Amino acid sequence: MPTIDELIKYHQEGEFLDFKREEYKSIKKHKLVIDVLSFANSEHQGDKFIIIGIEKVQNVVTIFDVQNADDAGIIQQTITDNIKPSLKISYTEHQYLNKNIVILTILNPENKPYAMKKRLNDPSNKVVLKEDSMKIRIGNINIDMRLEDLEKIYSKKFDSKPNFQGKVKIFFKDNEDTRIQLKSIGSPELPSKKEWLRIQDSIMRLEDAIHHEDNEAVDSQYAGLRQNEDRKRAIHTLKAQQNNVTITYRYQDYYLLGEILSNKLNFGILNNGDFPLKNATLIIDIPQYEGLHIVPRVLTKEEYGKAKDNDLRYYPKISKLPDGSNKLFIDVDDIKHKLPQLLLLSDIRLYFYDKMIGTSIKLNLTLHAENYQEILKFELFIDVV
Repeated sequence: MPTIDELIKYHQEGEFLDFKREEYKSIKKHKLVIDVLSFANSEHQGDKFIIIGIEKVQNVVTIFDVQNADDAGIIQQTITDNIKPSLKISYTEHQYLNKNIVILTILNPENKPYAMKKRLNDPSNKVVLKEDSMKIRIGNINIDMRLEDLEKIYSKKFDSKPNFQGKVKIFFKDNEDTRIQLKSIGSPELPSKKEWLRIQDSIMRLEDAIHHEDNEAVDSQYAGLRQNEDRKRAIHTLKAQQNNVTITYRYQDYYLLGEILSNKLNFGILNNGDFPLKNATLIIDIPQYEGLHIVPRVLTKEEYGKAKDNDLRYYPKISKLPDGSNKLFIDVDDIKHKLPQLLLLSDIRLYFYDKMIGTSIKLNLTLHAENYQEILKFELFIDVV
């Protein structure tokens, strides 16, 4: 390692060296914490140096004499209060060309990644770093820790193969468990069925009026029809409407089953593995049962006015396989490290008829990530009641 004098003469600012004209003092405490945190996480192995009292521009060194240097114990306490895990520094005075400068040394930070222990505010009380935030020194600048930086730290930290098996948990959102009870929808009367019955009643009244020449039997809607020929034409129209009722009311039926009566299913995930998982895809296999229906898509507002754009945009892609089973593909993007998160931006809709009561359905889930070669497998269970 070069001496302090050699660092000043021959080295530029980078991932283990920085120059400052003056001390941080209490008003710049937040800048001290940010600088030390960034250097602690930098890729350079070994000690890192912040040399105070030096300005270096295009290899021209200007010295600013530092008098009454801050107490080293206060500097260390500031770092201890704000950064985790524990980090050791030294804060010593040094004579350079007969002037007094100060050397802040971050002593061989080996326990990366380092993060904020608590929220950090500037003198105006503005939040500059949140709890658990991480910074890193890249070249001669400090930036927010990126996913690739964190992956690199962990890949060097663990000589063995990264381990995620048993460390990633997927669970149902509503009960935070791997098993959940969902209710059947019974035998609902669909809007199309109600309309079919209404039309049938009108047909029967008209037919009865024709048969008995009874005007009182006619539905009020058709009370003006006094001639049997008119009534027969009305019956013909009504039967045509009746034959098409499932098409005419398909969106009303779909909305009742898919939005009002269906079970809404979502999942949470907690990644306690060695690092965040990048560009992850979750695949869910749901076996086919008679009486189980998975809503393939949500309605547009043009189809049904109560549809929600967010659901339309993010509803999972569902594919039906030749064996009748269903496969759901969900792009999760990045899975955070040790922070629970929701997997779906739009709930899966599914419903069961009464014949499914007492059935236990096993869901097989596989998780694929760009930065982890192993496939993670999970099982969840739905009990229909």
